[in-house]
Amino acid sequence: MTDPQPLHPLDHLGAPRTPEQPPELVISHRRGLAFCQVMARSGHTEAVAAALGIPVDAGLASAGTGFTALPLAPGQWMLCAAGGRDGGFATEIGQCVRGVGYASEQSHGRAAFRVRGVPAIALLSRECRLDLDTPAAPAGFVGQTVMADVGVLVHRVDDAPTFDCVVYAGYAEHFWGWLNSGARSFNAVLTEEDAE
Repeated sequence: MTDPQPLHPLDHLGAPRTPEQPPELVISHRRGLAFCQVMARSGHTEAVAAALGIPVDAGLASAGTGFTALPLAPGQWMLCAAGGRDGGFATEIGQCVRGVGYASEQSHGRAAFRVRGVPAIALLSRECRLDLDTPAAPAGFVGQTVMADVGVLVHRVDDAPTFDCVVYAGYAEHFWGWLNSGARSFNAVLTEEDAE
């Protein structure tokens, strides 16, 4: 009998690395997030946004009831929420947008990382094709780019600065390794956190 596959793509990795001094940079992989991609039917972008309780404007993240909406394109969002990856979130969203849009369960196909601290921009900008500094990327900014040869959905959470990076689960270990390698230039802590 073969060993069961890990529920999270980074479950099998060893203990996180912690510095001797207080860290200037914290890098964590976020566990327990549910992801759902929402696409509006043609001509129904405003109806989907209204059903979700979010603005139509693209470019900035917005908060719905119990989730964050990350715009991907006009009429398309990646929704992320804490509270499990059992498909219940996508089912709930699907019912919410029924008739005007579609919801696709993405929880087991995505992995999320949080990079927090003053050096975050310097670290991510080593390979990011987007300008992640203000004013080009204010708090709430969302963009899609390539880092470490991996497609990444980047969300600037706040001005700390804090960034969330969402990648396909199959690239999670590679991207974590790239973050780990880059973090060696800073006084950094690598850890995990359960989404709240």
